[in-house]
Amino acid sequence: MKKIICGLAVCSFALVLSGCGKADKLTCTMDNEFMPMEMVMTFDGDKVSKVESVMILEDEETAKAMYEVAKLSDDTEGLKLDGKKIITELDEEEYKEDLEGKSKEDIKKRLEEEGYTCK
Repeated sequence: MKKIICGLAVCSFALVLSGCGKADKLTCTMDNEFMPMEMVMTFDGDKVSKVESVMILEDEETAKAMYEVAKLSDDTEGLKLDGKKIITELDEEEYKEDLEGKSKEDIKKRLEEEGYTCK
């Protein structure tokens, strides 16, 4: 019985230290006539640790064709295809200056002013 309680205590402590495995994210979408867009930002505390820009196309065939064209560019690092989505993970240098020192709420407000809906 003592081993079970100690095991549960260790597991509970590990979950607390890891934040239960859930990253703090801000997802903002913009619907327009051409293609819906998403901005997904992951936060590590108050700092943005990752930014993804997602284009959502009408079907997988169109997404694949656009992805192939985008791959012809010199700068394709962080570009990936996921079904009918083309996802670009931005390099820290691309967003650091704009987002550094801004809170999650500041970023959310700015994106909403630009026409995004955030959750």
